[in-house]
Amino acid sequence: MKVKRLRTLVLGGSVFVGRHLVEDLGRRGHEVTVLNRGLTPAEHLAAVQRLTCDRKDRDAVHRALDNAYFDAVFDVSGYTPEDVAIMVEVLQDRVEHYVFTSTVAVYARSDYAPIDEEYDLDRRPQANPYTASKVRCEDILMAAHRDHGFPVTIIRPSYVYGPHNPLTMREFSFFLRLQQGRKIIVPGNGSVLLQNGHVDDLARAFAAVPGKREAVGQAYNVTGEKAVTALGYVTVLAHVVGREPDILFVDLERMRAMKTPVWPYAWRESQIFTIEKAKRDLGWEPGFDLETGHRQTYDWFQREGMAEMPPYDFSAEEQALAELGA
Repeated sequence: MKVKRLRTLVLGGSVFVGRHLVEDLGRRGHEVTVLNRGLTPAEHLAAVQRLTCDRKDRDAVHRALDNAYFDAVFDVSGYTPEDVAIMVEVLQDRVEHYVFTSTVAVYARSDYAPIDEEYDLDRRPQANPYTASKVRCEDILMAAHRDHGFPVTIIRPSYVYGPHNPLTMREFSFFLRLQQGRKIIVPGNGSVLLQNGHVDDLARAFAAVPGKREAVGQAYNVTGEKAVTALGYVTVLAHVVGREPDILFVDLERMRAMKTPVWPYAWRESQIFTIEKAKRDLGWEPGFDLETGHRQTYDWFQREGMAEMPPYDFSAEEQALAELGA
């Protein structure tokens, strides 16, 4: 069956998730326009129409999108309430489907697992600014849907990894520790659970949304199929790199007292999310498990990533290890 060619707009599109999404949409034959500030070199956007403006500038956005109409808009660069409020104003009645990138960080703490999309959001006054802003973004978009029929779908990823990840303290720093035979600090006894999702699986989930009317007004967790313990995560990456890990388990109380972040994921409590709703409604499921996804990422890292990365600074971590007597 021939797939309809969609007119798509990606808000962002130059870095990591946006980059992979643009590439995925292009492979599907869709017409792709990106709107961003033009600050990041993006040779991969050669076949893409580029609109350059700051999305926080209401007048500039109105000029850039004057009379434009899109089958789908993918917002991968919205972080503040003002970001999305402008887009709702500009795109009302001019988009068939607006897909917003949120995060599983919006969920309130739960004693139950896995967490599904109906769980309460973290609306505490003391919630961290990133969480609070994403919650408010979701609130504005859902209110626009309820009040004006704005066709929004919200995607909530968890710990996205893969080629071009700008958060080098995640998988790339572990690759380097393993290559260089460095100690790897693991919180507690390594039993805390985390859940990672590959960037290409996330891009496919985005691309699966347009045309799914049942997805309008809904939120979806999008991540890997299974959670893994902290120790299991290190073990998988060690297997991918082909090195034995030198692991140092650190008591959780000691971890809390350390000023240097040495574990780039949640470690105070486990995080487990169900993706059954996305699988059911979107006809999507992850293509990568943890090992195959990190093997693909490590292959890219060896070919291109190490050359693209600035030298990784382990000095603060070495000082923390010294304080631990390691």
